[in-house]
Amino acid sequence: MSFVAACPDHPYALAGLDALQGGIAALREVGQAAGLRYIGDLSANFCLPTALGAVAEAALVPESFAAGDLRQTGPMVIAGPAGWRDFYPRLCAENLARQGHAAQGVYFDLPEMASLSQFDVTPVGWPISLSGPTCVNALPRNLSRNWTARRASAYRPCSA
Repeated sequence: MSFVAACPDHPYALAGLDALQGGIAALREVGQAAGLRYIGDLSANFCLPTALGAVAEAALVPESFAAGDLRQTGPMVIAGPAGWRDFYPRLCAENLARQGHAAQGVYFDLPEMASLSQFDVTPVGWPISLSGPTCVNALPRNLSRNWTARRASAYRPCSA
């Protein structure tokens, strides 16, 4: 039985398939104009980790999120900046592990973080400050210090 048939009063059912597909096309177009590619469709959902290690389903996601799809096999690394008050990679990984998903939580240090107040860094502020080439090049080196090269080769990238 389809979702629409099972839940006829759901807003998606009320909107209709044509409206949903039109909405997805519009979101992709707006995203593309902003340099953000969305992937997926209504045939299957991605299963993605939340910041606390729960599982959220989404039919359409930014392309960079797809590697975090929990339907894929193999362990994943959940990484976050040391000292950031709004994200705890180890907590996320522990909660994923309790649900049967192999995950390791690690923190990374970058010099650019020292110039930011650790109490005022926001989810918007720190990615902007870390997007320069120095940080982009330093991040893999800093992350690799947290696990062995043999294990690192088994981990898949994830943008959780």
